[in-house]
Amino acid sequence: MSASYTVFASLLRGVNVGGRTNLGMPALAKVYEDLGLADVRTILRSGNVVFRGRKTAKQIEDAIEKRFAFRPKVFLRNGAELREAIAANPFADAARDDPGHLLIMFFDQRPDLSALDAYRGPERFRLVGRDLYVHYTQGIGRSKLNPLLDRKVEARGTARNWNTIGKIIGAMG
Repeated sequence: MSASYTVFASLLRGVNVGGRTNLGMPALAKVYEDLGLADVRTILRSGNVVFRGRKTAKQIEDAIEKRFAFRPKVFLRNGAELREAIAANPFADAARDDPGHLLIMFFDQRPDLSALDAYRGPERFRLVGRDLYVHYTQGIGRSKLNPLLDRKVEARGTARNWNTIGKIIGAMG
């Protein structure tokens, strides 16, 4: 495959959580390779795949569904987009001091978060472009923000913590 192809990260929503959507990373990588994508690497077990080539999120979703009989939502970002997301972080202190509790939730397009206007929890969050930055100041597990996002915000995204995003960018070269 030509070296001129862009390197992408695909971020799968809802993979290897809750027991219903468990994917082995070697089997997932094989799906991407079978699509003709090159330099395929998985990062961690949370559905992060870095590759070189040209496929749409729908093409990848279709191939995953055919192989595993479920369809996770796939979000694609190229290296420039991920570096821009890092640079746009409104919570530099959290990136430095608490990177495991700083997440970026990636969406296909800018979500309507007006339903969260009245929320006054301990979390800090800010929408920048189509990405939602959330610093879970008291941890993620008991956050009341996540259930509210699921109930009140129509758009669905997928979140990665600051450390994971750094690993993904590192794998992209």
